[in-house]
Amino acid sequence: MKQFNFHMAGLLLFISLIAGSLFANIYCSDNVSELGVFNYEFMEKMQSMNIDCRNLFQYILMERAKLWALLFLLSFTSIGSVIYILYILIFGFMIGLICSAMVMVYGFLGTIYFAFLCLISQVIYFGAVFVGMFAGIEYRRKRKGGNKLVVLLLLALFLLVLSAGAETMFNLSFIKYFYK
Repeated sequence: MKQFNFHMAGLLLFISLIAGSLFANIYCSDNVSELGVFNYEFMEKMQSMNIDCRNLFQYILMERAKLWALLFLLSFTSIGSVIYILYILIFGFMIGLICSAMVMVYGFLGTIYFAFLCLISQVIYFGAVFVGMFAGIEYRRKRKGGNKLVVLLLLALFLLVLSAGAETMFNLSFIKYFYK
């Protein structure tokens, strides 16, 4: 990878979003009920649960930090560029699939549910991974810029914490108050 190309990343994300949406509309149109997280019974059970927000935040943060750290470390290797491309493709595919599935289950309200339950926190997490991998790939490519690496690393860690907070805050608030 000679130069980090943001336009190519955007194009890959767009293509994978379309692929995920097409997959959901072709394959999952008859099997949406099998995607148990999106059904009404699951949402109703979530409303009545007492959830410790602090423990949930810590759990989400630790789970996301594991994957983030793995991808960040892999970005310093020779396969970092491949991992970067694969992550963009998988992320876009999953977002397209989830959005389409939620629209199939809830109609137009599915887009609102998708925005609050998935999109906000996942895009922040995507930003954390993207910034972390960008820092690693650029550092490996140039072999200099330690200060830039530290600043990007701190930004990525901030986004990582923010994504876990958004996941905890938006999901619980949305399910408890808006879903009714």
